[in-house]
Amino acid sequence: MKVAFIASGNAKTKSGLSQIVINQGLSLEKINITVDYFGIKGKGILGYLKNILAVRDFLKKNNVDVIHSHYSLSSFIVSISKIGLNIPQVASLMGSDIHTNAVMKFIIKVFSNFIWKNTIVKSVEMKKRLDLKNSIVIANGVDLDFFFPDEQQKYKKKINFDKNKKQIIWVSNPDRYEKNFTLAEKAVESLNNRDIQLVVVSDKPLNVVKDYMLAADMLLLSSLWEGSPNVIKEAMALNLPIVSTDVGDVRDIISDTVGCFVVLPNIDAMAKAIEKCLDFGRRTNGRKAITHLDSNIVAQKIFSIYEALIQKDSIRVEQESNKIKATEWEDLIQGNCTSNVFHTPNMYMFWLKQEKITPKIFAGYVDEKLVFIMLAVMIKENGKIKGFLSRRSVIYGGPIIDNSLKKNKVAFTRILAQINDVLKKRSIYSEIRNFNDYSEFQDIFVNSGWNYKTHLNFHVDCSDIVQAKKRISKSKIRQINNSLKAGAEIIQAANENEITEFYAILGNLYKSKVKKPLYPLDFFIDFFKSDLGVYLLIKYNNKIIGGIMCPIYRNLVIYEWFVCGEDGVYKNIYPSILATWAAIKYACDNGIKRFDFMGAGKPNEDYGVRDFKSKFGGDLVEYGRFLRIDNKFLYTIGKIGLKLNQMVK
Repeated sequence: MKVAFIASGNAKTKSGLSQIVINQGLSLEKINITVDYFGIKGKGILGYLKNILAVRDFLKKNNVDVIHSHYSLSSFIVSISKIGLNIPQVASLMGSDIHTNAVMKFIIKVFSNFIWKNTIVKSVEMKKRLDLKNSIVIANGVDLDFFFPDEQQKYKKKINFDKNKKQIIWVSNPDRYEKNFTLAEKAVESLNNRDIQLVVVSDKPLNVVKDYMLAADMLLLSSLWEGSPNVIKEAMALNLPIVSTDVGDVRDIISDTVGCFVVLPNIDAMAKAIEKCLDFGRRTNGRKAITHLDSNIVAQKIFSIYEALIQKDSIRVEQESNKIKATEWEDLIQGNCTSNVFHTPNMYMFWLKQEKITPKIFAGYVDEKLVFIMLAVMIKENGKIKGFLSRRSVIYGGPIIDNSLKKNKVAFTRILAQINDVLKKRSIYSEIRNFNDYSEFQDIFVNSGWNYKTHLNFHVDCSDIVQAKKRISKSKIRQINNSLKAGAEIIQAANENEITEFYAILGNLYKSKVKKPLYPLDFFIDFFKSDLGVYLLIKYNNKIIGGIMCPIYRNLVIYEWFVCGEDGVYKNIYPSILATWAAIKYACDNGIKRFDFMGAGKPNEDYGVRDFKSKFGGDLVEYGRFLRIDNKFLYTIGKIGLKLNQMVK
């Protein structure tokens, strides 16, 4: 792949390009991307306009696959220069692009929405201030191999620092207004401490800047604005203590590191922070906090953007079930470790029958091969207001992902992007409830806007009934035996009346304890009529007193979807416990390898049901959930409404 890096060529480096742009190009070259550089020389808009023909000639001669322009003004010139050339353009906006006038911000927004294929911003703050909702946040990376900690005293001697004094370095050009050197200078002066030196490091090569950082006692940044200042990440990589104003992504990077301080842009606040920082008196653990910003990792993210532009036509998502070949769907399920009953064609047909529930199928194709299936169930409560505030998409079990996507992360990212575009128009939030291990794909989901939330579950090995019984706690075995001795029996549901009795018990449980919405009776009857699984019911004196609804996935898994019982009503009978055992026994008797509890709560929250489930001898697993919130305001209102509703009930 060949990429053209085009940016302002007015810097004092050999090439005229800023060191930030050069560093990013070098990181891409490390992963075998060919980068050709062009510097736009000139001052102001007129100076830049004079470069249009030169930029166009450069693009024609070099036959590049992608153009990556840096800074807004350079990006405008590139967009004009490449008219008719059909080369995709990625534009990176930098910190200086934040503080433009309203007209320039409007022009940036127009170009970002309609001309540039992708817009990269350096921080969430930039994204918000420029109002670029479709932009991608990728902070500048830092070369962790180059910026490596070393002995401070050795470099104090090399730089010729006074070993009896503490040196504060300030890295930039003091004449640049936005760097606000006056604040740094006055803050240090206000300390009136002769043992402290403020050292300005300006127009130095990167290796010299690194030497100063290794020798110094702290870094001071006093800027009025920034995007994603590299000097902060370089200092963190060297474990150098930092005091900085709250600009760009600085707070996100340093605020959790002891020995680093974010301050208000005034003299007193900065002076106090400097004292605290110098009193800290040792190196930080900052390097550990920025491993995700290694330039190699950032380069891979940028490469993914390039590759997606080139591969765009070969990746698509089909949303009409009648256009998905049943044989392909079945083949994907058969050969995949993330397969589950909740993404089968039969489950999709089951959801289609449900009123006020809309299933949405997403089938991802790469080069016309089916590699991905996600079945989202779009749910909302009854009533206009409740319905509006409760619009959500639930993906039970997690998607089915072909193994080929482990290597083709670009394709996976593009598939998720197309799905995200659909979900965000229909749902306040979407949740993927994983029943299998998706850790290999976690970074792709997170980078695509799905936040990972820890969530526990229990899996019970059902390959041998004797061993399964041995793993169950003695108290639960005793309660199971007592229930059977007292006359309770386990039966498989035979008619709709029994389902109705089961539903009445389940409804009381949800109303009195769970206090969450429950699917209507028709949902449970339709499941009974389907071939998706079984109802195992607890019967006593010709009455249904509990039971469990279990989807079954081949001979692999039986799931606890809904379980209930009239516990505490009958002497020596424990219907909920007996129902859970019924599912485990059914699995053992029918050659089903595993019983899946479908969730055991969050690890750091009290969850009484988890203690109950733990007694059945299962292995505790943490496959988590992925949560995507597309309307934070309505999501918050909906959560408050649910809590109030639970309190009232």
